[in-house]
Amino acid sequence: MAITEMKKLTLVALRRDQERLMRQLQKLGCVQVMERPEDGEALAPLLQEANPRGAQLAEWIARMDEGIARLAPLAREKRGIFDPRPAADAKLMENIRGNEKRILGWIEEIEGVERERLEWRARAARANAQKEQLLPWRVVEEPLNQIRDTKCALVSLISVPNRAWGAFEEGLMGLSVAPGLVMCGKTLEAQNALVAAHRVDAQALEALLRDCGGTRVFLDIAVPAREEIARLQAFAEKEVPQRFAQLDARLKEIARHIREIQILRDLYALERDRLAACSRLLETQAAFILTAWTPAEAESAVREALLRVTRDVEMEFAAPAEDEEPPVQLKNGPAISPFESIVGMYSLPAYRGFDPTAVMMPFFLCFFGMMMSDAGYGIIMAVTCFFAYSKLKKQNRGGMLWILALGGVATAIWGYLLGGFFSIDGAPQPLGFTFTSDPLKSLILCAILGAVHLFVGLGVAAYMNIRRGKIWAAVFDQVFWIVFLSGLGVMFLNVRVGAYIAIPSAVGIFFTAGRERKNVASKLVGGFSALYGATSYVSDVLSYARLFGMGLATGMIGMAFNTLAGMVAGSWFGTIFAVLILAVGHTFNLGINALGAYVHSCRLQYIEFFGKFYEDGGKPFQPLRNQTKYVDLANDGF
Repeated sequence: MAITEMKKLTLVALRRDQERLMRQLQKLGCVQVMERPEDGEALAPLLQEANPRGAQLAEWIARMDEGIARLAPLAREKRGIFDPRPAADAKLMENIRGNEKRILGWIEEIEGVERERLEWRARAARANAQKEQLLPWRVVEEPLNQIRDTKCALVSLISVPNRAWGAFEEGLMGLSVAPGLVMCGKTLEAQNALVAAHRVDAQALEALLRDCGGTRVFLDIAVPAREEIARLQAFAEKEVPQRFAQLDARLKEIARHIREIQILRDLYALERDRLAACSRLLETQAAFILTAWTPAEAESAVREALLRVTRDVEMEFAAPAEDEEPPVQLKNGPAISPFESIVGMYSLPAYRGFDPTAVMMPFFLCFFGMMMSDAGYGIIMAVTCFFAYSKLKKQNRGGMLWILALGGVATAIWGYLLGGFFSIDGAPQPLGFTFTSDPLKSLILCAILGAVHLFVGLGVAAYMNIRRGKIWAAVFDQVFWIVFLSGLGVMFLNVRVGAYIAIPSAVGIFFTAGRERKNVASKLVGGFSALYGATSYVSDVLSYARLFGMGLATGMIGMAFNTLAGMVAGSWFGTIFAVLILAVGHTFNLGINALGAYVHSCRLQYIEFFGKFYEDGGKPFQPLRNQTKYVDLANDGF
């Protein structure tokens, strides 16, 4: 339950040793290279231009990630969710480096396959569109490009909107020579036909077409429509799938080498990270200067590791200055550290602040379990999540599973206390009430838990003041409030006793809240404003009513599914259907309420609890390290 103490490392070494030293720092994984100073005019001669190799690596990494994603479904070796990542040793990585050009060639080939696939897909779409265009003309037996005007007649394919077809037919009857008309296919928008009219009526026919919104259709196809439709259909249904199969076969061949691509991708990522760190160094022609943050506890390890690389290096480890803000690394035990992610979702504490993880954890679990409040759900969550976590623990994965597993334990405990077991009536009630049987007692319980939560937050704020030597500030700003609010609570049981507790502390708050202000009137206004702020504590306590609301919702939804299952049960078919209702319904209820309990538990920590003491704004400690995506590096692998 602490924020790791940081030290500032200043290192001076020769340029010839830079690559080896940076590799060693990356292997250590506990040094974060600092950014260059913003005011770089005086240091301009020491600043180096960005290495273009970094941009090239970033581009190749992105391309390889896309290629790996395309190959993954085709790879023979399937990695299960609980399987560890494959390891890469020094010999394997050396072989990969030797085959670098061939591996990059595979990536280019994958991209070429995808481009060709898109091209063939576009050709298939064009073929289908052209086929749809020709369908109305399949009754025409002549080659479509041979349908054209002659010396004595106008011969054409035409398309007339359906709404104007009647008028068009009437207009044809008014021509001087009766035309020939062959009806072709009809679409939703238009009637299509083949018309032949005497040349003397050509202008009249074209005018009639314009008036009816119709058009002449010219198709440059040297075969009848039926033959062209068959060709297009064969292309879309046979040639395209055959080509896709050939492309997939080539991808399957490349997929046999997916592990090599993954290793090279991770090697590129390591090199990219080193180059990014090197871009922050100050350099001359012969030497370089590195400034970085490292945990104080790692000082000796860093010193020894770098001296093993070269003796031509000078190092200084110093405590951060008052105006410096080192990065933040939270330090907790293995049972608590997964909950650091909850703190991180809000904001890391300031370096000189307080790590709330250990204090927050029991309240988070308590509220989570209370909002679920079903022993059956809790047992299922605990067993499944503990099992999954045991499989992933050695891989440093599964932090969320640990949180949910402990949440399942808390859910089982609260479910037992409140008589919740898959929302079945008649379960034991050790507390003597449930959310549904006695809402008032349930709300009182929620308010008590909320008050304790707030008091602990004020206690943490008092501790922070005392740690900084501000003992009277802790008394005036936290202790007085704890006593005052406690007195208000006691007044619900005994007004006189509660008043004896609350009034003296209220007086203390009134006369000390404005102590930083200059004149007396301003001090009194500050005291009155502080006392008026007691209403915010009341609203904070009321916000814990969500514990009751979420717990009630869990039970009522479960009861609804139980009732529905009971209504259909009876016959053997009804029993099967009832079992399905119970399985699906309770799974849904567990999932949706677990999500809600997680979100609302976080909300109570962020708003009500952290609001009493938390100093945020810390930046995460991000050391240069061997951070890979697909493979783990063996001890001798780097």
